Amino acid sequence: MRRMLQDTIDYTKQRRQFGQPLASFQVLQHRMVDMYMCLELAVSAAYLATLKLDAEPTTRARAVSAAKATIGKSGGIIGQNAVQLHGAMGMTDELAVGITSSE
Repeated sequence: MRRMLQDTIDYTKQRRQFGQPLASFQVLQHRMVDMYMCLELAVSAAYLATLKLDAEPTTRARAVSAAKATIGKSGGIIGQNAVQLHGAMGMTDELAVGITSSE
């Protein structure tokens, strides 16, 4: 997720549209901030689950389940936005964003 976000930021800084970098458009900045917030939410959920590993089984299970759900949702949001912000390049195997594993 971190790599997808960074690749997207780098791409939007170098890709130009209407004579300006894509990263200069406020609506795209907002989408990248949303991606960043999802990343931080996923990291925080993973930390919380790790901190709860020694807790009672119910508390531990709740924290791990919440982390799984949060990380899955965040990964989907970040991945979808990364592909969209890369445009057609996001669908190719030339960039890491477009590569998916079938394993």
